[in-house]
Amino acid sequence: MTLTKSDRTRLVEEMKEVFVTKEELGQAIADLVKQLPSKEEMVADKLELLAAINKKAEDDAAHSQLHHDLGEDVPKLQRQLKHLYGVLDIPQPAL
Repeated sequence: MTLTKSDRTRLVEEMKEVFVTKEELGQAIADLVKQLPSKEEMVADKLELLAAINKKAEDDAAHSQLHHDLGEDVPKLQRQLKHLYGVLDIPQPAL
């Protein structure tokens, strides 16, 4: 069975309803591209994100240094307390 001219015409018309044309596809892509941020906006967003990441890293480093400093201060404070208990002749509480 071969397709007649009317069958082919009907098939082409059906395909036009189902499939998009090159022009429709091009317009859809152009519409989507318009929604994308500009190069300057992308660069500004990336710089803002990098600045936030760097600030967080600096804050974490400072916080970590505080913990390190406190860890070094504990033995020093314990020695000072022991010295004061001895100088003031006060009994040390049991820990």
